[in-house]
Amino acid sequence: MSRLLIGDGRSGVRRFIVPAGFSAFTILLGVAFEQGATIESTPFRLAYIAAGIIVGFLASVLMQRQLELEHAFEEQARALRTAAERLKREEEQVRIAIEATGLYLWVWDLRTNDMEIAEELRRALGIHPTERITVEGYLHYVHPEDRERVRSTLDRLLEHGGRAQVEYRLQLPGGAERTIHATAMMQRNAAGELVRLIGALNDVTERRELEARLQQSQKMESIGTLAGGIAHDFNNLLTAMMGHGQFAMSALPPDSDVRPEVEAMLIAVDRARLLTRQLLAFSRRQILQPRLLDLNDVVRDIARLLHRIIGEDIRLELDLADAPLKVHADSGQLTQVLLNLATNARDAMPRGGLFQIRTTSETVTPSRALEMEINPGRYAVVQARDTGIGMNAGTMARIFDPYFTTKPVGRGTGLGLSMAYGIVRQSNGHIRVESEPDKGTSFFVMLPIAAGETD
Repeated sequence: MSRLLIGDGRSGVRRFIVPAGFSAFTILLGVAFEQGATIESTPFRLAYIAAGIIVGFLASVLMQRQLELEHAFEEQARALRTAAERLKREEEQVRIAIEATGLYLWVWDLRTNDMEIAEELRRALGIHPTERITVEGYLHYVHPEDRERVRSTLDRLLEHGGRAQVEYRLQLPGGAERTIHATAMMQRNAAGELVRLIGALNDVTERRELEARLQQSQKMESIGTLAGGIAHDFNNLLTAMMGHGQFAMSALPPDSDVRPEVEAMLIAVDRARLLTRQLLAFSRRQILQPRLLDLNDVVRDIARLLHRIIGEDIRLELDLADAPLKVHADSGQLTQVLLNLATNARDAMPRGGLFQIRTTSETVTPSRALEMEINPGRYAVVQARDTGIGMNAGTMARIFDPYFTTKPVGRGTGLGLSMAYGIVRQSNGHIRVESEPDKGTSFFVMLPIAAGETD
């Protein structure tokens, strides 16, 4: 309640008590009309003018307030835009950093069983961006041999908590495989309830392949050192045995009953010396006599011999480069490499097929040269391809090991490919194999093109 005093100077002053919610101006108008005023009367006009002034003042105040609010709103909107742009830049920087590390982030919501994975991984797996994916759906892409290990890792994490990591292979739609190193940890809500698992997937395919090549190289080096030492010492013993045997043959009369026995011994010694030469070739300790030769000419010269080795059921096809491929190599040893590859191809095609020798050239970049343990530059390449039974990954990993063979007993010593490996490596080259079961095998022999020669 408020009090209001009204008077005209003649009739005295009247006191009013103004009810709450009524303005003094409203009461003033009421009193004026009560005293017989009309809208044309001077007091009312004065009140009307006063009301206009008040309304104008209030409108001015409101307009000023509106301008202040609009300005504050614009400032806030500008600050929000700046913050949004900064957040967008930071998100882009985080995305680039994550891509640089090869990491794919993932989240498994335990309440809905939904799994969120990075867009790059979705594309690699052929999953549509809007398609829902669950953990079981993701495990479908895990290699069957690794699937149970991944499940058990997740189960242990859910049961015991903490952090976990596991490595497995992902099978991509095109048939390729990628090796993934996954890490995970639990996340709880404010009530302490387990709500999700979060983690990162790291593609370590290239790293594991490089480690495997390094281990293979170290293994071959160790085996070569051992084989070379044994072959060298054994060859010295065989040389002495051969000398004594030949001396005994010269001392025996032609009709001696002992001569056949000595001859058999000399034949056995000669075979043993052949094995030691193969071991020395593998260990890169044999004496080579390199000279400048054209790789195409070497292939042409042994074509007739290759026909005899592979037999009539296998078709020989030569696809040689138009330009000469000049390399420094031992012609005899290089011929032996090609003959060993032809023998291996023949045994892989018992029912016949195609054996193709193709020559070409390629440039080895510094990064590839580091992987293959050769010098970068131009290389002449011989590809020996067959349409035989092929090999699995386990066989390919041991294909150049001495005495390793998948052939029946008596069909081979297991030294042919190891000998080829040693000869090529001693010639500063590289040999590799590509194969799949039932899809044939290709061996690639790479030798550096001679300095000053062009292809």
